[in-house]
Amino acid sequence: MRIILYVVCICFTCIQLHAQHRLNGKITDNKTGEAIAYASVLIKHPDSKGIITYTYSNEDGSFKLEDIQLEELLLEVDMMGYKPYHKILKGDTLNSEVEIKLSESTSQLEEVNLIAKKKAVRMSGDKMIFNLEKLGVITNSNGLEALRQLPGVTLDKDENVQFRGNVDVQLMINGKPTLLKGDALREYIRSLSAQNIDNVEIIAQPSARYDASGTAGIININLKKPKAASFSGNVYSAIGYAEYFKNRNGLNLYYNDAKWNINLGASYNKYNSVNHRNIVQTIQLEDSVKVLDQQNEWLPKTISKNITAGIERTFAKNHKISTAFNYSNSNSSELTLGTTNEYGNDNLYRQVKLRKEIEEPITNTSGNLFYNYTSDSLDTQLDIQLNYADYQQNQSGFLQNKYPVNPTPQEEFLLDIFEGVHYKLFTVQADVQHRFSKQLKLESGAKFSKIRMNYNSDYAANDSSQLFIPEDLLTNHFIYNEHQISAYAQGSYQWQKWNILAGIRAEYIDYSGFSEQLTQTNSNHYIAWFPSMSINYEKENHQYRLSYSRRIGRPNYLDLNPYYQYLDPYTLQKGNPALQPQFYHSFEVNYIYKNAMSASVYGNFYNDQLTSVIDYRENENYNLLFTANGATGNRLGISLNLPYEPTDWWNFQFSFDGYHTREQSQITDFSYDRSGFGYSMEMYHNVTLKDNWTLNASAFYSGRSQSGNSIMKPLYDFSLNIKKMLLDDMLKLELSCQNILKKSMWNSVVQQENVTTHWINRWETRKFTFGVTYNFGKGKSKKVKSTSLQEESSRM
Repeated sequence: MRIILYVVCICFTCIQLHAQHRLNGKITDNKTGEAIAYASVLIKHPDSKGIITYTYSNEDGSFKLEDIQLEELLLEVDMMGYKPYHKILKGDTLNSEVEIKLSESTSQLEEVNLIAKKKAVRMSGDKMIFNLEKLGVITNSNGLEALRQLPGVTLDKDENVQFRGNVDVQLMINGKPTLLKGDALREYIRSLSAQNIDNVEIIAQPSARYDASGTAGIININLKKPKAASFSGNVYSAIGYAEYFKNRNGLNLYYNDAKWNINLGASYNKYNSVNHRNIVQTIQLEDSVKVLDQQNEWLPKTISKNITAGIERTFAKNHKISTAFNYSNSNSSELTLGTTNEYGNDNLYRQVKLRKEIEEPITNTSGNLFYNYTSDSLDTQLDIQLNYADYQQNQSGFLQNKYPVNPTPQEEFLLDIFEGVHYKLFTVQADVQHRFSKQLKLESGAKFSKIRMNYNSDYAANDSSQLFIPEDLLTNHFIYNEHQISAYAQGSYQWQKWNILAGIRAEYIDYSGFSEQLTQTNSNHYIAWFPSMSINYEKENHQYRLSYSRRIGRPNYLDLNPYYQYLDPYTLQKGNPALQPQFYHSFEVNYIYKNAMSASVYGNFYNDQLTSVIDYRENENYNLLFTANGATGNRLGISLNLPYEPTDWWNFQFSFDGYHTREQSQITDFSYDRSGFGYSMEMYHNVTLKDNWTLNASAFYSGRSQSGNSIMKPLYDFSLNIKKMLLDDMLKLELSCQNILKKSMWNSVVQQENVTTHWINRWETRKFTFGVTYNFGKGKSKKVKSTSLQEESSRM
């Protein structure tokens, strides 16, 4: 027995002493030199051809394999769209870096109409990653046009990005949230060339490393990294007309080399616009029917300016320090003209003419300091960042009511208005991740944020008897302070074709709001836990994922203010300091076929939803608007996306989203229990013509849908865009027409007890735009890390 043990020990020792090798390499395109990501790298026995181990190349084309116990091996690299690579390695080459250059395959693939080239769509952890070039959607497109071709992504009336109809989506650049908002954010994304975008990640179920707020998810735009020192940029100008003229202009400059990454940007935009609003309320009384018919024209004139700057320095290959700065300023002159007709049993007995003039200047300053450390082995990474923002918004002007038709004598009503709000936001956070082996990676982090809001309002009326409430309740000084501490830990494990990502996040919030007029303080503190999980499986042409996360929706800072705001002769708005956060359980099942076609089944279940309430006060004859907790419900849906390429000069994306909602409200005087279906379809065509002409056409149809006690009526429209590239693709001329049928609008009906409210917001449609963009220099832009205050700023 002892001899047997000795033999076993000797054999075991020999095995351990047998040479173990590690293999490093990089995979590039033989013609372009570009890195090839996600290529499969297999180590096989040279005789039996059996698989010993395998991995995939990283974003930069690099790969690493360890603990190889062979003195001679067969290396195979495979990537769809490229010729297979085979090479026998032995001796000293086993521990050296291997450079692999793949050549494109000229053979025709089966089912070529389905765009499935080189991993166009893939899943990794909590992300669904779309390679725009491999999807065939980058031809002369800008960033906005590229995003809207992805499943679930649409643009609202102001061309702001939304996901599955929700504008509360976080936008990130190179993995970091940006504080750019409104015009500045939209124009920055528009200024990006789709050819400079490496890929776009859609994170519908964010993992524990991200802030737990919101249910719309995250869209992360990864820009291509420069291969050599370069200076580049673009300058653009566009003029548009719908019912009024608009003009936007901008300049972006980029410099990159081995150590420095610098970018500067500026924009100037001038918009004259209009929104036609019609609200018809039908109130069924005991012995009569009352109708309030409001027609309003909102006419804003806005000038906005924005400056961004960023600089990044790399030290000794392992360390990066960067800082970014943004300043934006806008000034709006807003004129509102309105008429309200009040009917009783079809007889007009009161009419109010409204005129409101408001000046609204807004300034926003933000900045950050960012540090990154990456170990030589790439196994350990540390990120530390400081972020701040200062945001100020003021409103001053007057509101005037006249009464041409009135049953009793009533003098003209005049209300002077002043409102001002000032936010200061500060955050500091650290994130660290370490890969313990090829299979196991752990990461954790912590964040501290501090928010302070100072709000003032003052109203003065010439006749306070015409107000719904005492005049002194319209004067308000509210101070809000909030501190948040959060921490998370999560791990990722790779086992053959399976990948599991699981984590948990804890967030502690302590806030207080003080109303000077009411001498009232409302405060609260709580801790909440947010588990998350995703399981991925890949087999040949099929990818599957199941994911879950718990999310939170917090009230806006001003919603916690016990204020009153006079909107018009029939509408008053107030805050609600009793608001509590709402929580969601959210899940998704994803499927991808041949790295192109994708399908998702998703859902969320919620309690205490923050619900916008319209409370008609029959005795006083006005509407009180406020936000309250109280709705419980769920939304279950399915989305499909199919990229299709009939020819090599024409491809399109077809998207479908269908869902069922169920919601029950226990809010006093606003209770309901409703359910219903909804769906939407969108198609985007990209046609490449001769002589560098490109045609884009998009269309959408949104069917009748129900959410809570609100019904959205069907909407549809289509848009056209044509581009011409000149001067070796450096100059782009563009002509477009948006919403040609003029059917894009907000059209909803709210049914609550004896009150039916039909609300239509019709903005400018059939908008023609002509734009010119000139790109200069060589190289790809790479944005310096943006200020990370998305969760805090979204509640302003």
